[in-house]
Amino acid sequence: MRLDISRFSSFAKQALYSAEHEFEGEVNVDTLLYIISLMPQFDMAFDGDKRIFKSNMKEVIEVYKHSVSNKEMDKKYVSIDTGLKIILSGAYDIASTRGDKEACIADILLSCRNGYPDFLDYMALAGGNVDTFIDNMFIAESIQYCVDDFDEVDAESSERIMQGGRKGTVDWKIYCKDLLEECRNDNRVLVGRESELAETIRILCRKEKANPLHLGEAGVGKTEITLGLCRKILNDDVPERLIGAKVFSLDLGALLAGTQYRGDMEDRVCKVVNEIEKISMDNIVILYIDEIHMICGAGRTDGSSMDVANIIKPLLTKSVIKVIGATTYDEYKQYMEKDKAFSRRFKIVTVVEPTPDEAKLILRGIAPKYEEFHHVKYDVHALDRIVDLTVKYVHDKRLPDKAIDVMDEVGANLSQNYKAGNKIRRITVNMVESVIAQSYNIPKETVETDELGKLRLLESRITENLFGQNEAVKLCVDSVKLNRLGLGHENKPVANLLFVGQTGVGKTELAIQLAKSLSIDFVRFDMSEYSDEMSVTKLIGASAGYVGYEDGGLLVEQIRKHPHCVLLLDEIEKANPKVFSVLLQVMDNATLTDNKGRVADFKNVILIMTSNAGASDIVRTGIGYGSDIKIVDFSQMDKAVKSTFTPEFRNRLTAVVKFNSMTDDMAEKVVNKHLVALVKTLKEKGVLVEYDNDVVSFLRKKGITKEYGARELLRVIDSELKMLFVNYLLDGKSGSVIVKVDNDKLILS
Repeated sequence: MRLDISRFSSFAKQALYSAEHEFEGEVNVDTLLYIISLMPQFDMAFDGDKRIFKSNMKEVIEVYKHSVSNKEMDKKYVSIDTGLKIILSGAYDIASTRGDKEACIADILLSCRNGYPDFLDYMALAGGNVDTFIDNMFIAESIQYCVDDFDEVDAESSERIMQGGRKGTVDWKIYCKDLLEECRNDNRVLVGRESELAETIRILCRKEKANPLHLGEAGVGKTEITLGLCRKILNDDVPERLIGAKVFSLDLGALLAGTQYRGDMEDRVCKVVNEIEKISMDNIVILYIDEIHMICGAGRTDGSSMDVANIIKPLLTKSVIKVIGATTYDEYKQYMEKDKAFSRRFKIVTVVEPTPDEAKLILRGIAPKYEEFHHVKYDVHALDRIVDLTVKYVHDKRLPDKAIDVMDEVGANLSQNYKAGNKIRRITVNMVESVIAQSYNIPKETVETDELGKLRLLESRITENLFGQNEAVKLCVDSVKLNRLGLGHENKPVANLLFVGQTGVGKTELAIQLAKSLSIDFVRFDMSEYSDEMSVTKLIGASAGYVGYEDGGLLVEQIRKHPHCVLLLDEIEKANPKVFSVLLQVMDNATLTDNKGRVADFKNVILIMTSNAGASDIVRTGIGYGSDIKIVDFSQMDKAVKSTFTPEFRNRLTAVVKFNSMTDDMAEKVVNKHLVALVKTLKEKGVLVEYDNDVVSFLRKKGITKEYGARELLRVIDSELKMLFVNYLLDGKSGSVIVKVDNDKLILS
């Protein structure tokens, strides 16, 4: 009899149609159960021995003849026997009771439990629990599975169900890319790498284990070596053994995509391997696997050691196919080196970062492609400048990748407003400097070629805002000039400076003015916050398992954000000794690694540490006439530094910068500086302020002392002077105002 199956779910329709297509005559309960056992939902839901159940069902349906015709079937009606009609009617009644308009496979199984005793026997033989199986089937059917809609079901889709529920036969080339075809229309040339390419060819010509592994840091050009080999094969510029070789690239992303169930990955890999083996009968086949470490563990399930690497191991040994792999040192060590049986089948070809001169040749070789794309023309000096600046300022990437990135970005920046017919513009050195400064958060003044002129004026610009510390400024500026002119140490910070002197004499101010004059960031850490032993973890991050592990290190984070900066560690003598141990590495090698393995580069950092060590002992009073004059005893300052800091710390310092104590002349200049700033602010608000020397003397005496320096000055200006203007401005007044001293206080007139 014919049954309208429109009231069943898409999976149930597929099962019924497949059963009718596979077997002659009417569909019965046994043939339907056999088809259900081949569907992927069965593997997800069955809790017994799937192999036994399927084997028993296969024996049961052997009495039924398989269909050999490809007849067109009615997709709305299926021929069924009386027994199955009863089961399906019961299934629909169960679905209706539940409030569903369609009966699913789980409903059919539930109806079988109630009305087909043989089903219970099949389950018992396989050790399955009927209720658990049916409950799991409800869940399995709710998961979207990659099958065609029923409206598009045909004999081919039914055949897929008989093959185990896999999605239709997919061309193996979806997972592999023909590199020869990719290179055929590519005009790029491989610049350099002659030795690495020759070694790769030599390994490919071996009888066994002819598998090169390109090992190098990210961005050094590992993939380009393989593409260079492809161009040689196309030009027959290879040994006779490799002439006519086929080169494919395995796409691991496509291989992994959509693999929901156990066996999907193995099925795809085996399909690719089988097809490549067929091709290898006529031609040598080379399979390129970028990020080859990813196949170690890919497709592995709990309790099983089978993965992609284990599937292709025999092929690597027999040299059925030749594999070229590419990965980095860290990933090789983490994934591949642990699998000795897999890694020993490869011969390592080390790919080192090219030298700056080689990188310049690479950029000149690939420049025409980027010129054509961006409609620009690269000046030769601009290309050389790209390499020089990226080597100097970009340390988290490798050549030639980082230089190519900048070259591409400079071209994109210039071609944004290009229109057809416009004149091709030339990229100059100045354009390169602007883009690098913007892209990598580097002050433009730092990368400009006229930096020498700025360095000449550096000392005078700082002394305009910092008074009475000319010797300290000169010593600090000289250290910076030495490094900026390329005469310093390449693998150390720009300068490691220790500022010592009394409080309030300008140590912190010098660091601030230095950052402003160089147009770089200013980063400050108050080291009094790092006095306990565990505080060092705040700088480099807590160890795994401790609170704060996910946060990383504050110092590493700041330097990664601001690689070009003045780093001020204020009051360094208050830090815990463990902090000094961390600083020794920074001062010596200009690197610091946090708890997550991220490396901060201090090569462009000016490290300044301030200290008040021995401040109470370095000032002595003169004898005889003028005994009220305070004199800074620098010998006492040296003793204080030696007693406070260890020899290994002092030995890594570029210079110990000593600051003079506050004098009357310095104090007067400091007061005038702050008064000028206040007058400017009030002028913008419509108030013109005048004052005389009495006001300056008044503020100097109250706000600046030889013992505490200029620390109190801002507070005195706020309380004694600025408060006078609060009510004045609130009343809406404006015009000229004279500040005077009257009865030991300031007044407005």
